[in-house]
Amino acid sequence: MASRRPLRVAATSVLLVGLCGLAPSGCARREVLRAPDIESTPRLSKLSYYEEGRELFLSVDVRAAKIGESPTFLPLQVVVLNKDLDRLTVTPESFILEGRDGRRVPLADYDDFEKNYRRDRVDRRLADEFQETLRSRFPEPPFRWIPLELYPERLSVASPRRRLDLRRGELAIGYIYFRLEGVAPFDDQGHYKLLFKPAGVDDTYVLDFRVNP
Repeated sequence: MASRRPLRVAATSVLLVGLCGLAPSGCARREVLRAPDIESTPRLSKLSYYEEGRELFLSVDVRAAKIGESPTFLPLQVVVLNKDLDRLTVTPESFILEGRDGRRVPLADYDDFEKNYRRDRVDRRLADEFQETLRSRFPEPPFRWIPLELYPERLSVASPRRRLDLRRGELAIGYIYFRLEGVAPFDDQGHYKLLFKPAGVDDTYVLDFRVNP
């Protein structure tokens, strides 16, 4: 089922006011924080949210965040599917977390994650239900599933991935982690925005979600 509103959002989670909203770069812009729109975000399940457009499908599952309740790290299982782009390039810099005050934080550094986060094995055990739901929607084949591996398992020989190029029909799935210090949610239910910007693309895609549905 398609999203009830377009996935593409200009200028991430802010509205551009005036004639510069869709103007070329170099035009002055005034930014106004957009109100949360969580109630209209479609869900795959009670604990997973998604947005879908013509070009890509973006989803986040918050089960690990809800059960773990880490005061410093926010674990999110994410899915990015290239539906209709020649190439969709995912990097660690593609993901940003935004809170109530507009503060944005990048993904946690892998060395920090490896040293200070101890629930990643539990997170992976919690991944199955979400993945089963996805497989009924995006079976392999015709879709091709690829591990995201921005945070590979500790005992794995794999290094943290710095770049993943997705062709049409390829789906990347895996966990990402944010440091939560100083990032206020939109409300007491833990409402945040996940901002996703593929490398080399001007558009940023926004997914509203909350940790305590």
